[in-house]
Amino acid sequence: MAEYYQLQEAVSMNIPSRDTDLVAIFTLGDFDIQCQGESCLALCERSYKLMELLRYFITFRNKRLLPETIIDDLWPNNDFKDPKSVLRTQVFRLRKWIKEMQFITNHYHGPWLELIFSNGYYLFTLGDECWLDTDIFEEAIKKADLLAKQNNLQAIDLYQQALALYKGQYMAGTLHNEWLFPFQNRYHRLYLQALFCLLELLNNNKAYKEIIEVYEGAVAIEPYDETLHLYFL
Repeated sequence: MAEYYQLQEAVSMNIPSRDTDLVAIFTLGDFDIQCQGESCLALCERSYKLMELLRYFITFRNKRLLPETIIDDLWPNNDFKDPKSVLRTQVFRLRKWIKEMQFITNHYHGPWLELIFSNGYYLFTLGDECWLDTDIFEEAIKKADLLAKQNNLQAIDLYQQALALYKGQYMAGTLHNEWLFPFQNRYHRLYLQALFCLLELLNNNKAYKEIIEVYEGAVAIEPYDETLHLYFL
C-alpha cells in the first residue's frame, strides 16, 4: 500500500509546476523540455541535427554507445568525409547547449543532463532533478497491472494518470528515423494495453459515462487506430 501512494504522488506530477525546479522532459507526443513551465527549447537557437542527437541520447539514456552505432542510426546514408568528426562537432554543440540551459534555468548545483565520452563510448544520463514522462508512464502502468485484480479503484486511478501522459506518438514530429520505430511501437502498445485494461475495469464497475469519456479522449489521440474502433463494435 505504501508503494502505491508513493507512486501515486509521483504520477500526480503530470506537469511539474512553476514552483518546482524539476526539469520536465516530454517525449510522448511533441518533444519538449520545460523548466518552471517554460520551454527550454524555445530559449535559444538550435539546429535539427542538434535536436535529433538530443532525442537520440534521451531515448538511449544510461546506455554505452559506440560512435559508429550513433552515426549508423542517425545518418545511415551519410556522405560525410569524416563522420566521426561530424559527430564530435554535434556532441560539442549539444554539451554547449546543455550548459546554456543549465545557466538560463539556474541549475548551478548539478547537471540535469550529462554527456560523457569514456573508453570509446558515449554515455548520456539524466540528473536527479529530471522528470521524464516515459518513466512515470511505464511505472504507473506496471503498478496498475499488479493492482488491477486487487483493488479496482486504485488501478483505475493509476491507469488514468498514466494515459493522461500519452499525448501521441513517441517523439512525434520527427522525420523518418528507423531507430525510433521500435520505441514508438512499444509505447503505443503499452498505451493501448493500459487503455483496454482501464475500459474493462470501468465496465466492471458500470462506469459507463467514464467509458465514453475515456474512449473520446483515446480517439482524439489515435483517430485511425482500428483496434480502438473495433473494441466498441
